[in-house]
Amino acid sequence: MFVQQNYSQYTILYEPLPQRLVGVRQELVRRTRKPREGFKRLMEKPPKDALLKALYKVFNLITTRSMLRIKDFGAFGSLLHSFYHPNLSDLDLIVYGRKKLGKLRENLKEFYQEGSSPLRARTGPTVNTPQNTKYSTKQNRKKGSLREISPLEAGFKSLPAHYKMLAYFLFRKS
Repeated sequence: MFVQQNYSQYTILYEPLPQRLVGVRQELVRRTRKPREGFKRLMEKPPKDALLKALYKVFNLITTRSMLRIKDFGAFGSLLHSFYHPNLSDLDLIVYGRKKLGKLRENLKEFYQEGSSPLRARTGPTVNTPQNTKYSTKQNRKKGSLREISPLEAGFKSLPAHYKMLAYFLFRKS
C-alpha cells in the first residue's frame, strides 16, 4: 500500500491477479546485476572490512572440504549492490544447483557440530544468553520458564549476525 500511494511508478499490473504489485517497468531499469559476477568481483579483491573477511573465511572453509568452487556461488542483497554495513550486514549468498546446495548444507552442518570449528563462537558450545544453554521466549518470560535448545541451535545463537543468517537459510526446515 505504501509503495502504491507514494511511489506508483514502482508498481506494475500483474494481469493474472489482476492487481498492481511492487515492480519496475523495464524502461526504468538502468542496470541489472548478476549474483555470480558480483560474488566473483568480491572474491577478487583483498577483504577490507569485517564482513568481507567473514565472506572469505566462510568461502575458504567450504571450498577446502567440498568440490564447490567460486563459479558455484553468487552474492545478492547489500553485498551485490555494495551498500552493506561491515559489522551489521549478513552474508547473502546463492549456491547454484540443488546437489551443490545439498553438499554445502552437509559441510556446514559438520562445521557447526565440530567443537573446534571456526564457525562456532570462540567461547565454545555455550550460547551467548544469560541462561547459557537455555533461552526464554517472550511468552515464557512471563511464566519464568525456559526452553532447552540443541547444541546445533546453540551454535547458531552464538554466531555473529552474518554467519547466523547464512546458517538460518541453510538449515531452516523445508
